[in-house]
Amino acid sequence: MSTPSDAVDRRKNTLGRPREHDRSARIESLLDVATEVFTERGFKGASLDEIASRAGASKQTFYSRYASKSELFKAVIHRETEGAHLRFSDILLSNQPFEDVLQRFGLELIQRIEAERSRRLIRTLTACVDSFPELAKGLWAQISEVGVRSLAEYVHGQIRKGFLKTLDPDLAAHVFTGLVLGPYYLPAQLGVEPALPLKDRRTYVKEAVRVFLCAFASAEWSGHSKRDCEGKGRRTSSDKSRVNLN
Repeated sequence: MSTPSDAVDRRKNTLGRPREHDRSARIESLLDVATEVFTERGFKGASLDEIASRAGASKQTFYSRYASKSELFKAVIHRETEGAHLRFSDILLSNQPFEDVLQRFGLELIQRIEAERSRRLIRTLTACVDSFPELAKGLWAQISEVGVRSLAEYVHGQIRKGFLKTLDPDLAAHVFTGLVLGPYYLPAQLGVEPALPLKDRRTYVKEAVRVFLCAFASAEWSGHSKRDCEGKGRRTSSDKSRVNLN
């Protein structure tokens, strides 16, 4: 049974320690500022003192959480990859048809790579390759694998269900992400629009899914994309039929 003094002690502890929500909000705010400084000045030009000052954090508190600039930059990248991983997981765990899941996943990949913050962080990372090669390589592996890792697990499940041929899930995941991102990655980094036929991202992703399933869908699966594969590579100029992407 609690006593009045116990209540006072609990209140003191509550007042003396920031609530978890407040603490998380401060960390998010600090990482927002760090992202701004890193992308404005580059990894080499950014300083912990400036980031702490702009974030309104005491140097003692700041340095107790992030002992070095590399640690802070890793935290910035980790936040981005974790956010992407959660979004990808939501899509892949949804109870939707196989093709719909792949289409949603592909669109999310493109949206992520074209997002302004993602573009700026990748440019910052690329710029520090020569001066900080190990840091850059490690973080790039983290960024490039976030979607592939989630998709490979999903592909493994589809193989077990008999929807896909028996193959290496990691290889299949890399093939799909490469197929989807190939035409969009470089334009995103250059800040330009992709070629005219690729501006309709949704139509392109649907076609990428069709091509992927033509290569990897099992013979036992009776999905419409499998039937769409027949004769697609042998159309002539007199063949006026169009690929059904709906």
